[in-house]
Amino acid sequence: MKALAGMLSAMAFATATLGAPVTQLESISSYTVNADATFVEENFARVRIDEQAGVRATGQMPIPYSVSLQKLEVLEAYTTTKDGQRIDVTPDKIIEQQLPQSTGAPMFSDRKVKQVIFPQVEVGSVITIRYRRTQLKPDFPGHFSFWESPPRTLDLEKSSVVLTAPKSLTLHIDTREAAGGEVASTDPALRKWVWTFADSKGEPAEPRQISSRDIAPYVIVTTFDSYETLARAYDERARPMEQPTPEVRKLADEITKGIKDPRAQVAALYEWVTKNIRYVSISLEYGGYVPHSAEEIRAARYGDCKDHATLLEALLAAKKIRSSAALIHAGDSYFIPKVVSPKAFNHAITYLPDLALFVDSTPGFLTFGTITPSEAGKQSLVIDVGDGKPAFRALPLPKAATDWTSVNSEFSIAQDGTADGKISADTAGNFQVMERGAFANMPKDRLPQLINRGLNGRGTGEIEIGDPRDFSKPFQSSTTVKLPASVQLPGPGGMAIPAGVRVGASIQQFTSVANQSERKTPFSCPAGGRQKEVTRVQLPDNLKVKALPKAVKLTSKFGTYESSYEQTGTVVVATRTLTLEYPAPTCAPEDYTDLRTLAQGIGADLRSQIAYE
Repeated sequence: MKALAGMLSAMAFATATLGAPVTQLESISSYTVNADATFVEENFARVRIDEQAGVRATGQMPIPYSVSLQKLEVLEAYTTTKDGQRIDVTPDKIIEQQLPQSTGAPMFSDRKVKQVIFPQVEVGSVITIRYRRTQLKPDFPGHFSFWESPPRTLDLEKSSVVLTAPKSLTLHIDTREAAGGEVASTDPALRKWVWTFADSKGEPAEPRQISSRDIAPYVIVTTFDSYETLARAYDERARPMEQPTPEVRKLADEITKGIKDPRAQVAALYEWVTKNIRYVSISLEYGGYVPHSAEEIRAARYGDCKDHATLLEALLAAKKIRSSAALIHAGDSYFIPKVVSPKAFNHAITYLPDLALFVDSTPGFLTFGTITPSEAGKQSLVIDVGDGKPAFRALPLPKAATDWTSVNSEFSIAQDGTADGKISADTAGNFQVMERGAFANMPKDRLPQLINRGLNGRGTGEIEIGDPRDFSKPFQSSTTVKLPASVQLPGPGGMAIPAGVRVGASIQQFTSVANQSERKTPFSCPAGGRQKEVTRVQLPDNLKVKALPKAVKLTSKFGTYESSYEQTGTVVVATRTLTLEYPAPTCAPEDYTDLRTLAQGIGADLRSQIAYE
């Protein structure tokens, strides 16, 4: 519920790992809508602290709002101690701050947050809050919408949503697992609805679980009659901001100087924006739906996602290259409700209709034509697909031909059982995105610590990496390791194929899929594409191989795993290949058994040993 929205983000880690550290005793979200789509939203919540993690998470509650669009009032806030004493939050403990994401970005100073600091919060106490947010101007002129969904990770008791709206306002409503509906109104000019959610016990989030709101009960109400209407409402105010000024045209000419091929021009403009415009990480919900002008963004050299898209589109327009904003959810939500909700989207990227290509300049490490793993396969609302009309388009899913990693390892085993190794990796597509992203913002002096932690005390190592933001060549990484004696010599005995450490994706990581006996919720599918790992092991002269591991071939409805082991003289070569392709970005709970069986088989193969004497 909205009354818990601020504290939920702070509690996300605790609820995911510990279950529900609090119980929502009561929650009421009430909306009173006006004919012009402005509204008053009043939220009330009572929460009991059940575990120490709940103390840390709920002792301070942030409530965000827009200074220009909204008025926020904390009507009451207090703690009820275990012995029943009420202790009110004093005015000096309601602190207004800049929204953290916009620190150092003056263009976003409109977004504020009120921090409500509760006194004497401990296990067994109850915190109560009631606040009112008045929407002075709609996010979209003439339109109203909300999406209420109770969290699945908390114990929930009384939860309800109340809506009052003028009869003149046409509303579209959808619910899931919410009882109630329209009730009698005492005012003949108004309609009223009341919905309640059933009591429920919180469950810890499962690994890779999709957003709780995708599977939780909900009430969605909107004045938008179609996603086309939403797209046009966004475009109506965004389009003027995309118009190239003389300064933007000059910049576009400078960036593309000497480049004639249109695709190469697009790549050059994209790379300039992704490298030179600092990304201020504010989602659409908190940053508003109107971008700043391309000229403002060019001069400021920073912007949020829609600003990135706006400047790129203006630069492209200066070169007469067609492009469009595309709205998407960049997090763990995949659900597009049948009634229209702007909250289905929290991120704006760019669509190139003539290339049928999506690009996202905000992360700063995506090569031209690649997307982040969290965007793969998702439905995006493209404002203009090339014919002047909006439509949904799916972003590409990882494929073996375009998304792959090739890891080559060379190990030399000394006569005392110690080993030296070098692990080199080449990546493409999704895997290169993950590898670049892992290092993009990591100080170089932290790299040795990263490797040594990966070895977990089993040796020491060093790593060399390319520049994550150098798009002129493939990103490569190379790790050298020294491993202590792990092979008992002289034999007889058995030794596993040495692995060293991999910072990027590895076949070993896939085996973590098997950590649970079963799943109850849908989840984002493990990394798709092809992973090939070839390990050459130089054996010492005093080690005589008796038997190599047997070759393995495993099949899944999503792909295959194959391994082979060969010996030439004193060199053993292990070749392992995992290929996975999914029809959708999410996997259902019933898919888990198939993936777990595959992961367990791979794990057994990775643990297989060379028998020696």
